[in-house]
Amino acid sequence: MKTARVSAPALRPDWLQREIAVIGLARSGRAVATLLARTGNSVYASDGTRSPGLEDTAKQLEREGVATDLGAHDIDRV
Repeated sequence: MKTARVSAPALRPDWLQREIAVIGLARSGRAVATLLARTGNSVYASDGTRSPGLEDTAKQLEREGVATDLGAHDIDRV
């Protein structure tokens, strides 16, 4: 049995044809970047700070295929 959609899609389909930027790599940023990458999207994730914990997060995301920057945001990609 197919269930009817109860809301509009969260992302417009044309947005998924381009790179998606995620700003902030704390828990929610890491989670959304991982989800987007695992569903086949091109993802750029950055955080304006740098710490050992964020460096570990960036390494994990890079293994998922996410392009990352720490300590700055690439404004051309945002």
